Amino acid sequence: MIKRLFTTLVILVLSVWSVNSFAQSLTCNDHVNVTVNHECEIDITVDAFIEGDTDIDEDIEDGLYTYVISGPLGPIIYGGVSGPTGGLTDLSDVINSTFTFEVFYDGTANVCWGTITIEDKNDPTIDCEICPQIGGTSASDYDEECILNCYEQPILQLNYDDGLRDDLVQEDYEDFADDAMSDNCDNWNEEQVSYYDTYVDLGACTGTRLTRTWTVGFTRADGSQGTVSCSREYFFRPLDLNRITEYDYDADGLPIIEPKEDSIVLP
Repeated sequence: MIKRLFTTLVILVLSVWSVNSFAQSLTCNDHVNVTVNHECEIDITVDAFIEGDTDIDEDIEDGLYTYVISGPLGPIIYGGVSGPTGGLTDLSDVINSTFTFEVFYDGTANVCWGTITIEDKNDPTIDCEICPQIGGTSASDYDEECILNCYEQPILQLNYDDGLRDDLVQEDYEDFADDAMSDNCDNWNEEQVSYYDTYVDLGACTGTRLTRTWTVGFTRADGSQGTVSCSREYFFRPLDLNRITEYDYDADGLPIIEPKEDSIVLP
């Protein structure tokens, strides 16, 4: 009986020693700052939590190390030596928040812990997409959607009816933001969208170039304000005699009064 008990204790001690011997003696950083990527996610791996210059391949000998990032209501992100494995993906609601992290070995042993602040240091992306700035000098330099007629210039330049203006060149702030803005965590401010226009007169027989520059404000991770901008360019072509026409006539010889797009109709 005594011999059997001794054998059992030896096996138990060896088993405990075997489990503990695999866990390395690692020390966690007291605090870690991490910025999200362009998907508003974090790519953080276990080695980022470990104090000192730690390399997964050289210093962490196996893949049994995991981590958990937790908030007041419990775990929000799970991960391992290759990065996150579960939990929140879109972190836009927790930017500039601080949480607790714990590093585990083999799912059981708490190796060490600390705190982590999640930040967003990426500027939003603004892309005007259409009608890029090319500094053209004739309508042939531009795509059709970027060409306007000279008689339409006063509608924009003199601020005629806004419905007419927006039909010619996009100026609705919300529409522009929907079309041109993208951000990993949507941290740009919809109330800080603006534009200004610059006209360059190239001569009555050449045309006029319009550059519309859009600017959008956003808040950086440190609380400071920043802006991103892009420009679209349009060309007002001069009156072309080839576009002068007359009204069509019906079978009774009466003029058909209807608009003709991009044409000057003589009475």
